[in-house]
Amino acid sequence: MSNLVFFLPSGLTKFGNGDGDRPEWLFDEAPDFHGSWRRVLFSLCEEYVAPLLPEGYELFEMQTAHNPCRVKYHGEYDDDPTFEPFTVVVPHDAVMEAVRHE
Repeated sequence: MSNLVFFLPSGLTKFGNGDGDRPEWLFDEAPDFHGSWRRVLFSLCEEYVAPLLPEGYELFEMQTAHNPCRVKYHGEYDDDPTFEPFTVVVPHDAVMEAVRHE
C-alpha cells in the first residue's frame, strides 16, 4: 500500500508529480482503472495541496500531456514557483477512493 506524495513546489511544474504519469504501484493495485489519472491527480491536489499553498498562489489545471497541477502567483502563471518547500502525503485510501470515482 502506497501513499501519494506531493513534493512542493516542484510538484507544481511541468515535470512534477512524475510528469503527471500514473504511479507504478497503481497498476498493481487498480489494474482495471482506465480513467484519467491526470484528473485524479488534479482533484487530489485540489483537495490536499491547494489549501496549503502560500498566500498569493492559486492552483489551476493545465490541459497538457504533462503534469496538470500548476499555479498562478497573483493571477499570473508561475512555471517555477519558489516558495518554501514542503510535502503533502495523500493517504492510500483517499487515492483509491478518487480512482474509484473517476
